[in-house]
Amino acid sequence: LASPSKVLPSPLDVFYAFPHLWNEGLAVELMTSLQLNLHAISLTVLISLLVAYSTAIPALRPVATFFSTFRFNGFVGLPLLLTFLIGDQHWIKVSLLVIAMSVFTIPSIVAAIEAIPQEAYDHARVLRMSEWRVLWEVVIVGRFHEVIDIILTNIAIGWTMLPMVEGIFRAEGGIGVMILTENKYFKLESVYAIIITMMMVGLTIDYIGRTIKRILCPYAFISTERK
Repeated sequence: LASPSKVLPSPLDVFYAFPHLWNEGLAVELMTSLQLNLHAISLTVLISLLVAYSTAIPALRPVATFFSTFRFNGFVGLPLLLTFLIGDQHWIKVSLLVIAMSVFTIPSIVAAIEAIPQEAYDHARVLRMSEWRVLWEVVIVGRFHEVIDIILTNIAIGWTMLPMVEGIFRAEGGIGVMILTENKYFKLESVYAIIITMMMVGLTIDYIGRTIKRILCPYAFISTERK
């Protein structure tokens, strides 16, 4: 609103860009990206929980450490390697997003597990729980609200990386391909309209995730509601 630059589009220009983008297939591209993101989220949650909870078995702890080391590696070279290993562009993109999210999700969940006080384990054992029951009650159920927060944070990371991944493999299209195409032709009003769309969809995904947390973990909101 306040910028003197004539290069930046005005809010009105951005608003008028939405009908043009809709006619260009914004809804279809958005659904393509959401489908890709859903596949990546499902695999990330499955892999992250299996690897993180397996650290309860000392022999499997190096697996989580192995995954966490990939936090310091970029995507350079990975697309080519995955092309040879997988071949299908959709699943290459899914794999890239899973790698991007899981390498942060796993160490965060492991850190939350390691932060559980010893008193919680001792209390469970005093109640004559078996070791598997201790794992379920103390580690899995007892910290599930924290796990949901960690997953939601890393889902946001994956959503912001989606345009880059779709820009590498453009065959299926997607919102990332659309925003890169509009940016190539310097249609900034369309670029900002797509950015707003992605932000609103991201906030919706986050809201759905927090609603699921409230349903599954109502105990996590007890102290907040009393205040």
